[in-house]
Amino acid sequence: WKTIFKNRGININRLNSLPEYSFIITRKEEIVKWVNMNSINEPFVILDDDKSLNDLPNYLKENLVQTSAHIGLTENHLPAIEAILHMGLQPA
Repeated sequence: WKTIFKNRGININRLNSLPEYSFIITRKEEIVKWVNMNSINEPFVILDDDKSLNDLPNYLKENLVQTSAHIGLTENHLPAIEAILHMGLQPA
């Protein structure tokens, strides 16, 4: 993933991904659960193509960059990613 981002001009220091859960939950539930279980003390971006993430709570949705399932991450997403990282954490 870091190579993919680097090739698109996105330099990141840290990359986390969600664990695979053994029970079926929605992508939205996965993200909310992960955020609630982890202490996040730095700006973050949620990259995903799942449309259910439109229903994320606002404090998380503000960190969402939604890609297309058919195209994926493109240079067009870079301004949104940079904007999120520069605005800092949003209070819950």
